[in-house]
Amino acid sequence: MYYQFIIDFLSLVITSRVQVVGGKACGHIFKYKTGSVTSRSLVTKAWGYFLWASNSMYISSSGGEGTPRINYSFSTGAWYDLKSVIDGTNVKIYINGNLVKEITISGSEADAKSNNYVGLWCHGGSAAKPTVFKVMAVLFGGSSNPSCSALTVGNLVKTTPNGCVTSQMTFNSRCSFSCAQGYQLQGPSSKQCGPGGQWSDSAKSVSCTGEFYVDFVSISQVVLFHLSSFATESSTVVCIRTVVC
Repeated sequence: MYYQFIIDFLSLVITSRVQVVGGKACGHIFKYKTGSVTSRSLVTKAWGYFLWASNSMYISSSGGEGTPRINYSFSTGAWYDLKSVIDGTNVKIYINGNLVKEITISGSEADAKSNNYVGLWCHGGSAAKPTVFKVMAVLFGGSSNPSCSALTVGNLVKTTPNGCVTSQMTFNSRCSFSCAQGYQLQGPSSKQCGPGGQWSDSAKSVSCTGEFYVDFVSISQVVLFHLSSFATESSTVVCIRTVVC
C-alpha cells in the first residue's frame, strides 16, 4: 500500500491518473485507520480498491481485502482516470468518467469522522505510481443536504436557469441574475444552494432598478396647433414614469 496524507472530513472526492503495469494498477483508499494490518490478504480497517490481473477489481467494503470482487477489464500499458466520491459511508467508484460500482462501507470505524487516511491502494507492489493524485474535501455530501426552495426575485429580474424561481433546486445548484438594458441589478449576481437547504446571501433581495421606464401602453395622441397657419398636426408622445421593481 501507498498512503498519502491524513484528512478529517466526512465527504471527499479523490482523483488520480494511473497506468496499468503487468496487469495491475493502483486504486484508491477511501479510508484507512492507523493500526491496520497491512500484509496481503490480512488487511483490516482499510476501505478501498485496486485493479488486478487485467480483469478484476478487488474492493474492500467491510474493512478487509477483496470483498466484493467484480469483473472489470483493463489493458496493460493504458492510462485510466480514477475518481472516488465518498459521502459518509456511501462510495461511488468512477473510471474514465463511468460509474463502475457503488458501495456502502461497513465494519468497525467505517463511519469515523477523524484520524482517517486516504491514498492509493497499490497491491502486490504495483510498479507504476500515478501522475496525478488529488483530494477535495467536501464539508457536506449531496445526499446529506435537502433541496433549496424556489427563489423570489423582483419582477424584472431575469433568472438563469428559470427553474430557480419555479421549483426547488438541488444542493450546489447556482442561479444567476441579470436585468434588461437600462436597468441596474440590485443585490448579488448569483446565489448557490448550500448546506441545509439554504441559499447563499439568503437575506439579500434581488431586483432591477432604473431611472426611466417607457410605458408603451400609455402612448397618447395630442394635437399641436400652429397658430401662424391655424393648421393642425398629429404627433405621438411617449409617457415616461420612474419605477423601482
